[in-house]
Amino acid sequence: MKKTIFAAAAFLLVAGVSFAGKVVAPSALPGKVTAFVAQHFPESEIVFAEADYDEYEVQLDDRTEITFTRGGDWKEVECWNGVPSAILPESVLSVAGEKYPDETIVKAEKKRKGYELKLSNRMELYFSPNGKFLGAKHD
Repeated sequence: MKKTIFAAAAFLLVAGVSFAGKVVAPSALPGKVTAFVAQHFPESEIVFAEADYDEYEVQLDDRTEITFTRGGDWKEVECWNGVPSAILPESVLSVAGEKYPDETIVKAEKKRKGYELKLSNRMELYFSPNGKFLGAKHD
């Protein structure tokens, strides 16, 4: 019984370490990731990068955090200075601007089910993959 418990604990430890993120040099990131940062955050520099089994996470010197798929497409951008409007569909930007003209988009997530935005007033906006407004709630 003790051997079984020890073997299970050892397996969980190894599995946890195997899927933990590994710090990587910014120069080791895919070109698509570094190109995205250069295009949308030209004044910022990557100060930390981590590779997981299915994604990359980067932090910029302005405290922006971006998560990318292994293919280099953005999944999540959190930027207290404002998420770059160029990364979002026009229909999403239009609705957010109409409903909350004085607020900044501080977080954007791109998921299979659509887009999720977080505004500076802590409102969360939900959109379908084609940009149709689905609803909002206060966080």
